[in-house]
Parts: sequence; structure tokens; C-alpha cells
Amino acid sequence: MEANWVSIYTSSYLHTAELFKALLAENNILSIVINNQDSFYKTIGVVELYVERDNVIISKRIINENNL
Repeated sequence: MEANWVSIYTSSYLHTAELFKALLAENNILSIVINNQDSFYKTIGVVELYVERDNVIISKRIINENNL
């Protein structure tokens, strides 16, 4: 991952990270989901959501406001 990208959210659930990625896209923020989970044992590893360094604060605010 390039130095300009920062992990702002981690989860054990891929669908949650994908929902936040879509939410960020609605706000014109580019994000990337990296799935580090084991392909057989989904309980091993995490899913990470990355944004560009310039969008970290606003992205975290959007996620915090919409995190149920």
C-alpha cells in the first residue's frame, strides 16, 4: 500500500467495510477495502478500509456518524 493511504477502519466483517466504502463514495471520497482474512477460516484476519491521507478526518467523522 502506498504511503499516502491510511487505514481508518478495521472489522471482522467484509460487508460492513463495503457499506462504509459505499457511504464514503456517496461523499466523493475514494476508498479501498483490503481483505486480510483467511480464505478458509473467516475468523482469522481482518478487513481494512483505507482512504487517502487528506481525507482521514472527514472519513472518520462520516463513519462515526453512521456507525450503528
